[in-house]
Amino acid sequence: MMKKTKRLSLFVALSSTLFFTGCVPVHDAYPNTYRNQMGPTIGVNLSTYGYPYYYDRPYYFFNGLYYYGGHYRDGLYYYGDRIFRYGHYYNRGNRYYNGRRYKAHNGRHGYYSNQKNYKRSSHYKRMTRDKNRRLNNGKHYRQNRNQSTVRQNTTRQNSVRQNTVRHSKIHSNAHRQADVRQANTQRSLSGGHNTYMQQVRMRSNTPTHSDRVQRYRQ
Repeated sequence: MMKKTKRLSLFVALSSTLFFTGCVPVHDAYPNTYRNQMGPTIGVNLSTYGYPYYYDRPYYFFNGLYYYGGHYRDGLYYYGDRIFRYGHYYNRGNRYYNGRRYKAHNGRHGYYSNQKNYKRSSHYKRMTRDKNRRLNNGKHYRQNRNQSTVRQNTTRQNSVRQNTVRHSKIHSNAHRQADVRQANTQRSLSGGHNTYMQQVRMRSNTPTHSDRVQRYRQ
């Protein structure tokens, strides 16, 4: 009985010594500094980027995006009213994933220690290539749109010009036809008058009955 009591007293004294001296073992699944690795990131608002924006502050990498301003606890990342579980949390060169702590390596799982390393990565090159492609596509689109606008304006101008020419031809033909009709009318009127005068002359030249009688007597 005395032996058990001594052992219990020794265990309690040893535990108290370890507790007050800070020599408490920490499992790798949890960060060993609550303020820096589990608490909210000081001086950083909730923000999301498609590339690493800060290199000296903790962040969470999930589905190709970088989340800043949240806090990591018990394998979960709390970001505003959202909770992430299957991403990678980075802080001070360490990577936390699925409740375990690993050493972070450049170019793996979205980690880059500085901007120089990031610009060497395939992710940066791919983003730059996609950005240039979008800019070129936008440039070509604007050029094609401008060319299409010029073609439409040219077509519209040609159509207006053709309609103007066609209308002028129609009006000129209408005036010409009206002049022809007027000339024909005048000609027909003058022709009728001439015919009437000829008939009058013929009647005047035709001898009457009395003229024939007198000629017969002579």
